[in-house]
Amino acid sequence: MSTDAPKKKVPYEIPPEGSLGLLALGYRGIEAWRAMRGTDWIEERRLQAEAEAAAKAEAEANAGTQDEAPAQAAPAVSFEGLSVVVVSGLPRSGTSMLMQMLTAGGLTAFTDGAREADASNPRGYYEHDRVKALARDKAWLPDADSRVVKVVAPLLPHLPAGPRYRVVLLERDLDQVLRSQAAMLERQGRPVADAAVLRNAFGRHLARARTWTERRGDTEALVLHHADVVRNPSQAATQLAAFLSGFLDDAPALDAEAMAAVVDPTLHRQRS
Repeated sequence: MSTDAPKKKVPYEIPPEGSLGLLALGYRGIEAWRAMRGTDWIEERRLQAEAEAAAKAEAEANAGTQDEAPAQAAPAVSFEGLSVVVVSGLPRSGTSMLMQMLTAGGLTAFTDGAREADASNPRGYYEHDRVKALARDKAWLPDADSRVVKVVAPLLPHLPAGPRYRVVLLERDLDQVLRSQAAMLERQGRPVADAAVLRNAFGRHLARARTWTERRGDTEALVLHHADVVRNPSQAATQLAAFLSGFLDDAPALDAEAMAAVVDPTLHRQRS
């Protein structure tokens, strides 16, 4: 009979981060890592990869893209009492057109004018560079009070609690979105991203944007379809005016006729 004492079982230990890849740790290591972090590392990385794919597609579409603003500490101010109109949708879904409509109707856009008009958007993009860093930097929101701001769909869930939001979510046929984006990148001499990968990522981001608007008590949303706006701009303008009526203090009623006049069907070249 062996006289060797039984070996004491040593709890699984996580090596210092960076010393071994997760694959080297094996299944038990990954499970222990999850337990230690209190979150699902794999799910985090999947969502991060999807967000990066969408952000990359948007960045590639931006000629002369500048480096994003550096990460900033959370502001010490409260967002309570702010009222912000948000235009959202996937890249190339017609959000610039909606921004043009709303400013023509009487709203003031929160934009820095850094991204100039070009052949893809001859009337401008109506963007603000700081919005691209919304996941890290929310300190600009007080500057958007009582204004309309464009927030791409993947970033929409990063809007903080506190302000009241009215969100106009524009949806467009995904085939048209992908063709429009590919055409823009080709005009700029940039590589075209894989359509299948972007289709899946964009679909998920749009679904999450819808879910976010439905679950937020401080948010009301109006969903418009790009084809309907182009086909009948007067009806879309009337819907927008009714949806935003009385939302912003002391703001005059939106001019539906001026909003409808903005829509130019000849600018929308990608059709099913």
